[in-house]
Amino acid sequence: MALGRMGARAVPALARLLEHEDHRARIAATHALRDMKEEGAGAVPALVANLSCESRGAGDPNDRPFEVRLTATGALSQAGPAALAAVPVLLDMLKGVGEIEEADGYQFRGLAAWVLQRLGPEAVRRYPEVIPALGVALKDEERRVRLNAAAALRAMGPATIEAVPALLEALRHPDVLTRHYAALAFDALGEAAVPHVSALIEAHDSIDLDEFAREQVRRTIHAISGRWPERSPSPVPSPGSPRWAALERTDFLLAVMPLQVQRRTSDQDELTQAFVDARLTNAFCFWPDHNTWYNIPLPTPDQMARWGMVGLWYFFTEDPYNPKLQREWGYATLTDYNRAVIDRILDMGRRLGRDRCFWSVGHEQMDSLHAWGVAPDGSRTLPAFGSKREGYDYYASWISTSRHKLHWNGIYGNWRPRKLYMGWDTGAKATWDFLAEQGIDPLPVTMMSGGVCPALAHATFDILPQVEMYWWECQIDGASLQVGSAYTRGAARQYSKRWMMDASPWSPVSGAPGCDSQGNWNKGAPPATQLRTWVYGYLCGAYVVFEESSSISHFFRAPEGGLALSETGRAAREAARFCFELCPRRGESYNPVGVLLEHEHGLEPRPHTNFRGSGPWGFMPMGAGEWEIEKFWYLAYPKHSTFPDRSEVAEDDKVGREPRILTGGTFGDCFDVLTDRCPEEALRRYPRLMTLGGIVVEGELLERLKRYVQAGGELLLNAAHLGAEASDPMTGVTCGDWVEIPAGPGGEVCAVRQAQPVSARVLEKISDGHPLITVNDFGRGKVYLVTARHNLTGSTIGQGSIWLPAVADFLKAWIGQVWPLEVTTGGHPLQTLLTRLPEGWLVALGNHEGRPWEGEVRLRTPEGDSALITEVWSGQRQKVAVEDGGVMFIARSPKYAFVVYRVEMGR
Repeated sequence: MALGRMGARAVPALARLLEHEDHRARIAATHALRDMKEEGAGAVPALVANLSCESRGAGDPNDRPFEVRLTATGALSQAGPAALAAVPVLLDMLKGVGEIEEADGYQFRGLAAWVLQRLGPEAVRRYPEVIPALGVALKDEERRVRLNAAAALRAMGPATIEAVPALLEALRHPDVLTRHYAALAFDALGEAAVPHVSALIEAHDSIDLDEFAREQVRRTIHAISGRWPERSPSPVPSPGSPRWAALERTDFLLAVMPLQVQRRTSDQDELTQAFVDARLTNAFCFWPDHNTWYNIPLPTPDQMARWGMVGLWYFFTEDPYNPKLQREWGYATLTDYNRAVIDRILDMGRRLGRDRCFWSVGHEQMDSLHAWGVAPDGSRTLPAFGSKREGYDYYASWISTSRHKLHWNGIYGNWRPRKLYMGWDTGAKATWDFLAEQGIDPLPVTMMSGGVCPALAHATFDILPQVEMYWWECQIDGASLQVGSAYTRGAARQYSKRWMMDASPWSPVSGAPGCDSQGNWNKGAPPATQLRTWVYGYLCGAYVVFEESSSISHFFRAPEGGLALSETGRAAREAARFCFELCPRRGESYNPVGVLLEHEHGLEPRPHTNFRGSGPWGFMPMGAGEWEIEKFWYLAYPKHSTFPDRSEVAEDDKVGREPRILTGGTFGDCFDVLTDRCPEEALRRYPRLMTLGGIVVEGELLERLKRYVQAGGELLLNAAHLGAEASDPMTGVTCGDWVEIPAGPGGEVCAVRQAQPVSARVLEKISDGHPLITVNDFGRGKVYLVTARHNLTGSTIGQGSIWLPAVADFLKAWIGQVWPLEVTTGGHPLQTLLTRLPEGWLVALGNHEGRPWEGEVRLRTPEGDSALITEVWSGQRQKVAVEDGGVMFIARSPKYAFVVYRVEMGR
């Protein structure tokens, strides 16, 4: 990186690095040369040599020949005329000579055509064999190769006439995108293309659903001949019959990605209609640019209305892929391209309504610590936040300005070279800045932003009030969904907004999603994991559950030729059947305990996630409050976010090897996370509140909490959270100094605050008689106080501290008063969820182990004399009498599954 900032004088050193035995060094050098553009021309011979980089052997952890070749190609694409020397090697690549034998090896054929496109007519002038080679590539079995070959021919000018026979054949290709790109290539011929206008009109008329593409071909025909093809009515998809009731849902969206953005083994129209016909979804998510090697067809409002689908857009103006797409769409500037896509999105919102058109301006780039402290020139100084407020302000500037463009810089590119080898800075401003500069009002649509870190949802809503839904990408990092949803759901309730669970199918164990030729899952998140995630998202209150990358995981090409549901696709059908047919009324997720944190906490409490870092805001040390938060979530969900011991998992149990993103819980899924800025009306929805972390209860917050308690709420405080008004009458104690007393389960020393009861009663004492837990009646509510610092052992709180058992026992009893569900079993613990229905409850039991479960369920319910209990998946019913204020029934669950019971109260 430092060499890259030195300019042309660094080229010799970078060229030498291209011979380094460590492939990571070569990748970094190619990225530096790529960003130097034509200044790096002197390294072209070394880059060409790396196009045939070979493996160093399977035992070498730094063996990355694929990525070396990939990034060397990217650097050549930016090197200007000097890269013409690479044309002979590029033509060999285009033919597949020396291709790496792996599933994605075909990419290099497409990349060769892409570099030739950038070199333009001069490549043909020097090497006439370029045109015939591109003509042959139009017949390649891989769509990416065909499209890049056609785009290259379009760039070659009049010399393309030699490829007319191949282009005419491509106009009749079964793949609609191949026909589209081949038609555009005739633009290079000018008047020489006039004899072929009838073939172009035929290709134009053959494009079904993609109005954008059809209009491009129409303009090409006009530019060639001066004629406009007859504008036929905009094609609309088949609506299906009868109309599926799920399309009328307004409270929940189960979204899929109907168009493939990379390899695209399926025809786009066929795949889109397959999703509609299979009844998997009521919302389509479109990524017009990100990770996209092709121009994603942008549907019209009429098409979306006919499908009955809600539209979710993932588009940001700074995306590194935009320049390629801008060029292929035929826009003069990147600004023109960005405005055109935005106009399409906003038009859909105006036509369909804000609740049927959502636009996300990004998520993964919003919480990426790897780029914090990076300067535009690539240098980096790690942040040294002096306070959490400084970290919060840095995050605010990161997500609200073009600063977050730095996410895509060389550090990320070196880490994920397969994703960003074209360069990271397009020169465009990030979306919020772009909208302001262009004077664009996004009001016609519902705006989204988010991240991979759910703990930042409150901050996002606060910093960006125009954001009305938080996009949370999950599952990919192997971290707890239960902890994450407590934050995102709590933030949505605090700010009266919505949240989305983006279930990414990439597995920390087996990588990208995939299936074999028979549709059987063989990599990525297993179908049993996916199904539980999707059902959990529905039950725990997400407004949207997004089945990311569904375009490559849900269907496969059946032997008889059509698309059929894969094993993952069949799991998706089960999810849709559950959400829309078996359990269309999900009620409201019941989470009676609000966990209050300081608003600027900045802590991701889950391990091995992209925002965890060293502590608050990624770059601050863990303090006692942070350890309290982390230890609490492990108390609530033991072993969450951990990887199972492989020795304890059966050899054939692929699901059991995945990280524990869902686990049995100590208290049930009863928590929402709130911050100290939570308005009073939102606080009052929770019968229980407890403070955690670095929150300080004083001033206006103290007065707000007093009113909450006086109105009937119950508040659990820790002495470490009390501010200057620690001896307020609300607590009913007079607080003194901190003392060190043996109070742990094994006699460990703890820091305990002296507390003299005034109106409070002592519920629990330490062995020497000091109060440990007190309770004070205040108005119609109660205030509980724990005197042990942050509820943890240790005079100095740290990694080795544990939650005090006496406090944990108190919590279980205190929460149990508002959590009416009890599950008794001699086996493994289950996850328990509740949703409130007008006539009763939904009781969901998550069995996340590799063996069946059976146990007794008791639900306290004061209403009714009897209950009708229906197991939702099977429809089996039983009527049970209410005894001792509740109902009891036996529940059973297969392995790795949710069972859900509807409990309807009657008289």
